[in-house]
Amino acid sequence: PAQTHHTEFGFNTNIHKNNLNLTLSHYAIKLNDQVITDPASPFNKIQGGEAYSRGFEVELNANPVKGFNIRAGFSNNESKTTKSDNEQILNKRPLGAGPKTLYNMWANYELPAGKLKGFGIGAGLNGASERYAINYASTGDFMLPAYTVANASLFYQAAHYRIGLKLNNAFDKEYYKGWSTIAPQMPRSFLANCTYTF
Repeated sequence: PAQTHHTEFGFNTNIHKNNLNLTLSHYAIKLNDQVITDPASPFNKIQGGEAYSRGFEVELNANPVKGFNIRAGFSNNESKTTKSDNEQILNKRPLGAGPKTLYNMWANYELPAGKLKGFGIGAGLNGASERYAINYASTGDFMLPAYTVANASLFYQAAHYRIGLKLNNAFDKEYYKGWSTIAPQMPRSFLANCTYTF
C-alpha cells in the first residue's frame, strides 16, 4: 500500500478585534508506492516509486470597515516523481499535482444602514498558473495555459431572504482544466437566485 509522510507548520493571526485574519502554512509531503495512471494505457493503474510535494498557502480575511469584507488566498506547490521504475514519469511533475500556483480574491460590500440597507455588490477573481495535461518522457509535455477569471455579484439581503444576481467569467475568458484530459470551462454566464430562511 502507498505510504505518506506529511509535515506541516504555520501560524494564524487575529488583529484589531478579528477584523484582520491571516493564516500562513508550509507543508512537505513524501509519498511512497504511489498509484498512477499507466502512461502506456490510460485505462490501467500502476503502483511504485516515490514523489514529493511541498509548498505554502496564504489566506487573508479582512473587514476594514463595517459591511466590507475581503477574502483572498494564494498557494504554491512544487512536486516531482523522484524514484520510479517507469522512465516515463521519472523527474516529472505528477499530473495529479495540478497547477503550481492557485489564487483567488473576493471583495464584498453590503450597505449596513439607511434606506438601502441590505443592498450589496461583490467582485473578485480566481486563477491558476499553467498546468500539465500530459507529462511523459515519450510524448513530451502538453500544457494547459494559465488563466484568470473575473466574477461579480449584486444582491439584497433581508432578515429572512436573499435575492442575488451573479456574473461568472465576466470577460468571457476561454480556459481549460483537467489532467490526462482537456475540459473546457463555462463561458460568461448570468445566474439568479433567491433563498429564504425560516
